[in-house]
Amino acid sequence: MARFMKLEVNNKEYLIGFSNRMSALKAEKQGLYNAIQNLETSPLDSYFKLLKLGLIDKQPTITNDEVNEILEGITANNDDESTEEVINFGDISKFLIEEYMAFLSTQGKKKTKKLEIVEM
Repeated sequence: MARFMKLEVNNKEYLIGFSNRMSALKAEKQGLYNAIQNLETSPLDSYFKLLKLGLIDKQPTITNDEVNEILEGITANNDDESTEEVINFGDISKFLIEEYMAFLSTQGKKKTKKLEIVEM
């Protein structure tokens, strides 16, 4: 079963995540892995890409301008003195990375089947 993070910004609700291996692969082909690799050296660009690629599955027509509006909304929310809770970019990135990596690993899920090696 797929897991999604629910993000509420500017009175709109968004779902972030990957519904299946193909949606993760689509995001990977559009630069997901590179965005993860560049988090330390280009955090602003990487957060933008991670968020956009995490949104595409459930919001397939989302534009760069809309992603910027979401990021601006998060920043405005976090800067608002009357806001009791802030939205952490790191939590969003961590969730997306964990969901992406879940498609690469089966550790802890089941016993690993030993595949036979044949010589021909």
